This record gives sequence, C-alpha cells and structure tokens, in this order.
Amino acid sequence: MIIDLAQDFSRSPGFAQLSTALQRLLLLLQASPLGTRITLNVDQWDGFPLRREALFRSLRRLGNVVLIAGDIHSSWVTDHSAGGRPLFELTGPAISPPPASAASSSTPSPPRRRSCAPIGS
Repeated sequence: MIIDLAQDFSRSPGFAQLSTALQRLLLLLQASPLGTRITLNVDQWDGFPLRREALFRSLRRLGNVVLIAGDIHSSWVTDHSAGGRPLFELTGPAISPPPASAASSSTPSPPRRRSCAPIGS
C-alpha cells in the first residue's frame, strides 16, 4: 500500500468515516518531514508488532503449536520461542492447482484434504 501524503485527506469523501485516531495519524504524517509517499507492507506483521506479540504469547501458553504460513515465494523455519516456551513457524511457497489443460490428462487427482485431531487429544 502506498500512502500519497501530497493529497489533502481532510477533503476526501471517506475521511470522515475513518476513526478519529486514523484521521489524526494521516494528518500527522502529512505534516511530517518523511516526504510525500510512504510505502506500507500490509501483507505482513510489520505494522502490527503489539498484536503479533500478543498472539505469539497466547500460542506459547497453549504449547505444542506450530504455525504454518505461505504464499511468499520462499521457504524457511522461524523460531518465535521465548521464556522456555517453543513456538515455530513453517513458511513455504505458494501451492497452486494444476493448469486447466492438465485436468483432462491422465494425471492422478491430488489427495483430498483431511481434518486432523489436535496433538494430544
């Protein structure tokens, strides 16, 4: 998302519908020396550090939790463990269905998705 700080937000039709806090933030950013454009990655946790940490704290308390994330065109394992409580995130690339042309071929169908009971139940 790119925020264009050169525009006058207060004259925008949707400005009045925003929360007071967001209105103040936009006006503050507009008056700041940051320049006329700010790029925010709203598809990741960058802008939500407090909520992210609150979620991770809750998941660590539960125990035996593994986060699975994807669709970012790379793979890795992230260790979010803290205070002796493990929490790992497995990140993988996107999984896409076969192209439509493959549907008529003799390629076997992918396995069906199945629900699994939580570990320890």
